[in-house]
Amino acid sequence: MGDKIRGGKGSIVASLGTILPSFLIILLIAIFLTPDMIKNNRVISSIFMGIRPCVVALIIAPVITSAKAANLTWKTVWIPFIVALMISLDMGTISSPILYIALGGIGGFLLWWLPQRKLNKNKS
Repeated sequence: MGDKIRGGKGSIVASLGTILPSFLIILLIAIFLTPDMIKNNRVISSIFMGIRPCVVALIIAPVITSAKAANLTWKTVWIPFIVALMISLDMGTISSPILYIALGGIGGFLLWWLPQRKLNKNKS
């Protein structure tokens, strides 16, 4: 919406307005709840285990809405779905949402960049 109304600056502000509140809440949780506190306290651990499916749903819902609005194909939409699935599986020591999001971003960039590169090579 920000892009349609104000262009690039509008899209940046709209993205920040979407991301910043969640980021600040997560930051506050990370500051006050240490990993040891979460693992050692049964109640807090159970709360976080119960929240996990909701977080996955909250990640998937805007992805679907955004994909429909942007008329994306399954070629590009599958990346966030796999990232959300990997986060929800919690695969032990390598289960880092930041790692999965970064890998998803790299995968998306490669899916965009490689066809562009081939297109430019064919024009030359």
